[in-house]
Amino acid sequence: MSRKATITAESAAEEVKALARLFEESAPKSEPDPATLPELSGYGFSESELPALRTIYQTAIDKGHALHKCDDADQAKRWADWLNTYLPEGRECFVIRNREVNCYRY
Repeated sequence: MSRKATITAESAAEEVKALARLFEESAPKSEPDPATLPELSGYGFSESELPALRTIYQTAIDKGHALHKCDDADQAKRWADWLNTYLPEGRECFVIRNREVNCYRY
């Protein structure tokens, strides 16, 4: 293998590593940052509902859309009402198929 080919392969490997680091830094967090979420207490949500609701909220902000199938129509309505209150400008949530919350960016 010539020296020129070795240098090219090494620099290509470095480029791949740099791109991987960049991707890891900019990848969405698997867990939403609690500091950026509105307060959920006082809305009648059970402790078991909070992780899913936080994830929907953060996903709608990070990706511009989120879809989640709720346990029932009442839960979907409560969640959509809360999300519409706290989602930032340019995002909206509504209930589809009677028990799914659909958040999107417009």
